[in-house]
Amino acid sequence: MRADVDNLGRLISRGIHRGEYTFSRMASVSRLLNLFFKLGVNGLCRGRIEGGEPVGVVKRGGERNLAVVYSGGDDLFIAGAYDEVLELAFDISRAFRRFVGGNPDVTLSGGIV
Repeated sequence: MRADVDNLGRLISRGIHRGEYTFSRMASVSRLLNLFFKLGVNGLCRGRIEGGEPVGVVKRGGERNLAVVYSGGDDLFIAGAYDEVLELAFDISRAFRRFVGGNPDVTLSGGIV
């Protein structure tokens, strides 16, 4: 599975008002996204963070049969059993939606091959 934040550059350049556009705000957005992708995604993979209501593809309980190849910045690359990856995709989507406070302008796109 590969996924990343949609239009991050445009989101940062247009999402922060001109008078409020500072280096520290940009750095905060970057740090928080990195926190989600490094700690949050890994926590979801290990079963330590709940992603939401189970979809029912995989039985819950403990670590998943996955390998996090890369997760940081604003993107991720995860390999694993198809059913585990599918369940994780739903959990990441729900967790990210909560992480951004339900803001409809901040979204993820991804694919599973």
